[in-house]
Amino acid sequence: MSAARRRAIVEVCRAHDVHIVEDGVYQAGAGEEPPLVTLAPDRCLWVGSLSKTVSPGLRVGVLVVPPDMVRSASFALQALPFAPSPLSCAVIEDWLANGTIDAVRAELTAEAARRADLATALLRNRPLICRPTAYHAWLPLPRQAAERFTAAAAGLGIAVTPPRAVMTDPDDDDSGIRLCLGGPALRDLTRALTLLSGIGQELPPVMR
Repeated sequence: MSAARRRAIVEVCRAHDVHIVEDGVYQAGAGEEPPLVTLAPDRCLWVGSLSKTVSPGLRVGVLVVPPDMVRSASFALQALPFAPSPLSCAVIEDWLANGTIDAVRAELTAEAARRADLATALLRNRPLICRPTAYHAWLPLPRQAAERFTAAAAGLGIAVTPPRAVMTDPDDDDSGIRLCLGGPALRDLTRALTLLSGIGQELPPVMR
């Protein structure tokens, strides 16, 4: 999302006195636009997680809230029946001090860029939307074409996120497929993307 788009969202929310909940769980890569919370700290709640941006074993989340919500948010968190592992917190503190977290995030960012380049190259016959620091890519397709794509991929043994899982209006024809680039081994990802590129050639062009 561009900086201009982020500013526009903040302006709309200010005009209507609406709070913003920003999902920053995957916001780990260098070069990303600044989160909305930096533009509107008075009305934005930012949610993050080190299990997605550093290591799956660090099951620790982060919540940034407006100053006037700190007290109520603290009470709400204290009322939860679970808490982060003290060992995970100790590891995070140590890794922050010795630079390990910065090094891990740099490696993850480089790997994400490598996979994004691979997806862009293998699916060059389709208008793929893929940021170099993202773990997912978006393949815009009309709804029915996206459903056929999902079924064809399943027939090849490839699971993709179907359009109905990401659509708020099931009748909206502006749809697409979300592709996970971060989970599979690189060899498996290469094979899957190669097979998916063949499916794309059989589908109609994107409706705009």
